[in-house]
Amino acid sequence: MQTNTRTKPEFIFERANDHIPSRECNYVIRNLCNRKEVGMLVAPSNVGKTAVAVALGAHVVQGKPVLSMNTKRGAVLHICGEGGDGVKDRVYALLRDVEDAEDYLVMKSRLNLGDPDHVPELIEQLKKHLPRCETAISLIIIDTFIHAIVDLNENLSNEMSIATSGAQTIAEELDAHVLLVHHTGRDEDKGGRGSSAIRTNVDSEFTIKKNEDTGACVVNTTKQRNMAGDLRFSYELEKVKLCTDEEGVDRFTVKATIVEGSLSTDDVAPAKFSPLQAAAWTALKGIQAEGKTGAMTSQILNAMPPGLHPKGANTNAKGTTLRGALTKLEKAGKLNGVKNGSGNYFWSLT
Repeated sequence: MQTNTRTKPEFIFERANDHIPSRECNYVIRNLCNRKEVGMLVAPSNVGKTAVAVALGAHVVQGKPVLSMNTKRGAVLHICGEGGDGVKDRVYALLRDVEDAEDYLVMKSRLNLGDPDHVPELIEQLKKHLPRCETAISLIIIDTFIHAIVDLNENLSNEMSIATSGAQTIAEELDAHVLLVHHTGRDEDKGGRGSSAIRTNVDSEFTIKKNEDTGACVVNTTKQRNMAGDLRFSYELEKVKLCTDEEGVDRFTVKATIVEGSLSTDDVAPAKFSPLQAAAWTALKGIQAEGKTGAMTSQILNAMPPGLHPKGANTNAKGTTLRGALTKLEKAGKLNGVKNGSGNYFWSLT
């Protein structure tokens, strides 16, 4: 006869009034990524999501602020489901001339978040490796999430809960932030592909939209469980020469550069608007915050960060493109445009 040796669960009840909030800073990137949390970077193909993930990692490994957001310097692990050498090329392009940035680690072995042995084995082996680094681990990038679920079905909520639980275990056991790089579905406006349980189970979500007029991409905060969720910033992609190969042909990679002056934490245009529309709306909001009733198209253009200007051969061409973006905002009810006798428009927020 078998004896039931199952351990009874123990439930602990604590008085909330006895709690003293911690004054310790637990961010990896302030207002963006916290330790012991899981975030998700969602984007369509060909907008440089790996490149911007590498750019964020490069800031963390140096302890360099992301715009005005402080970072806690620490080691970075980039887990590559594909293209590990390509990731190393991007890291090299950003950090080759930087001192004290050796702790950007790349793992080319595929992680399986659905395998009960993989997660604890990764944690154990990384803990053994970390004494070789100058700093503790701060950021773990899983690129891409789909490659890390292997045989799990991305459309089944129970299986995606297993995968995100594995990511959460890594974050908690290593006191780090885990950032999942994820693809959008067929309809970009509906967010990441797969079960809604993926988004539900992560602590933060950031979506990327590309402005075809300027070439700039905007990272929008679309979920924050424990921080304000109104942050956005832009980055640009740049083709960078790596070397000349043995046959005399130049080799290139792509690096992402975060645009100075693009950070916004104010009430901003909804993420469904293009980066150019959002930049124009934010610039106009700043002008009116100074006590002005509105601005002409050219004044809004001058108030925008140069990196977010529309493409154009000259100022007139840029102004024409910007006016088109402002007109769409007017149709969406976000601002008013009044045409004067000279054919120019004066814009104001609604």
